[in-house]
Amino acid sequence: MQHRPRQRGQGAIEGILVLVVLIATVLAILDFGQVIFVHQTLSERARAAARYAGIHPLDAEGARNLVLYGTTVAPAPPAPGFWGMDASMVTVARVNQNTNEDAVVVTISGFRFQVFSLWISGSARGKPIVASAPVEI
Repeated sequence: MQHRPRQRGQGAIEGILVLVVLIATVLAILDFGQVIFVHQTLSERARAAARYAGIHPLDAEGARNLVLYGTTVAPAPPAPGFWGMDASMVTVARVNQNTNEDAVVVTISGFRFQVFSLWISGSARGKPIVASAPVEI
């Protein structure tokens, strides 16, 4: 019974330590999920834009809008694109023109996403995403 009063706050301290680890783990899982979501969505938009540009090789602006807005036509009042992107982050280029390897390459670079984890909070820049499709003429 003499040792009991000295151990009074031990349960509270252990609970707080476990709670901190649990919150950090949940935030890390949410950050990882967000990164996967943004990367997968941008990859799919780049692939769709490359397929569109492969069929319409003269409409680079339509392919760029497909990445930014999900449609080939930009909205009437200028609006930020998906995830706050702008037109300078999307490049549509035609490579090996007039050869058998004629293709369109769509590159998305410079996009940012917010990180919420306690140890690396702030904004992070994603790696460039590249998609290509053959030109069908």
